Amino acid sequence: MPFNLRKIQLRYLEHLKNDFPDGIIRSICLKPRQAGWSTIIAGLNTHRIATNYSSKGIVMADKFDRTMAVHSIYTTMIDNLPAPLKPMIAKRNESEVLFDNPDPLKRERFPGLASGFITETALDENAGKSSSRQWAHLSEYAFYKFAMELDQSVQNSIPLVRGTAIFKESTASGVSGTGESFYAQWMAAERGDYIYRPFFIAWYEIEDYAMEVPRGFILTKEEIELVKRCPLITNANLVWRRMKMREIHTDSDSGLSPEELFCQDFPSWPEQAFLSTGRPIFDMTQLKNDIADLRANPPEIASIKIAQPNLSMYPDLLTIFKVPVKGKKYVIGADIAEGLEQGDSSSAKILDEDLNEVGLFHGKIDPDRFGRVLVELAKIYNNALLVPEINNMGFSTLEAIKQMGYLRVYMRSVQDEIEESKETAKLGWRTTSSNKQKMLNGLIAAYRDGEIKIIDINLLRE
Repeated sequence: MPFNLRKIQLRYLEHLKNDFPDGIIRSICLKPRQAGWSTIIAGLNTHRIATNYSSKGIVMADKFDRTMAVHSIYTTMIDNLPAPLKPMIAKRNESEVLFDNPDPLKRERFPGLASGFITETALDENAGKSSSRQWAHLSEYAFYKFAMELDQSVQNSIPLVRGTAIFKESTASGVSGTGESFYAQWMAAERGDYIYRPFFIAWYEIEDYAMEVPRGFILTKEEIELVKRCPLITNANLVWRRMKMREIHTDSDSGLSPEELFCQDFPSWPEQAFLSTGRPIFDMTQLKNDIADLRANPPEIASIKIAQPNLSMYPDLLTIFKVPVKGKKYVIGADIAEGLEQGDSSSAKILDEDLNEVGLFHGKIDPDRFGRVLVELAKIYNNALLVPEINNMGFSTLEAIKQMGYLRVYMRSVQDEIEESKETAKLGWRTTSSNKQKMLNGLIAAYRDGEIKIIDINLLRE
């Protein structure tokens, strides 16, 4: 059968062509089930090894049978190459394919391509360590038990140079446990904090996910809302969706309805794949709706001239939604990270007195310099109340705030260590096991009741 590319596969080729101008492909793909995505990537890599000298790769999936299924896609393509294009094959088994002259005596004169790939399973935490290579195909990455260890092995075996490629493709597997690494990497890719570039496939983009529309077909209220958000969804898609949900059986222990399970495996937008898993504490419907609204109507970004010496060093990390209004009160909450290139980012959220989010600062920055940035931000916003979390690296940030002589800092009551009946006031917010749940409960209620307005889509995803 000819390998005629589908529209979504053609769009993927455009992604690989346009999103990696330096020629270093690092692609992470979130897809629905049975999208056939291993096929297009296998086609690209088969072409790569059949037309280049010394092109070596690795193919991996989450478990043995799935690894063998992906391996068979490659060997099927190799078997069906036209005779003039089929290279000499020196080795072919379940763990390796090597294009080379099978006769070692003739190899020096007619050497072959010396290209190929090995196949390993993600159940082995030491997989991918041996040898150097130019590409990797990591299938169903969200289900890798040793995702971080395998990342180190595979990525360190592939040089960061033009012509190399790592393809990660998977359906979602929640936001914690085995699926946490894929979720975190997808989020980082969407934020632009990661060398990998994201590619999402909605279920309705797969041509097979459609059925004949019966007479008298009427959309439900929920389907009308879905089509409003995703205008490309057809009635034929919706008929297939209804039938698929009728096929899904769930039990009370899962806590998920057939519709939520459908959204996990067949998402219409990325957040659906992740928000429909686990046991969430926030209202998932409300979150999905707010994220979808922000996707359709992104908030306007205000323009502000930055003259402050520390803030001016990080113009790309500051986002202002609303400029300060004279006479209005503001508060800035800050979460401090170590500032390491491979670590978490520090974040500051600016709220007005009505709990409307008006700005944010997010990115990699040293803790002491972050303190100086916070003071400059606070002065811009009418001497806002600063609330830095002092756990871990927060002490360095708080010390920098003190050194700048800024006085409007949150103070907490602490029981005196000597006289237990006395309480003393100390600067900064410290998260403890006793106040963390109270803090979360306050946010849950404020968000549920619409008392706080969050317009940072990345925060809602988080």
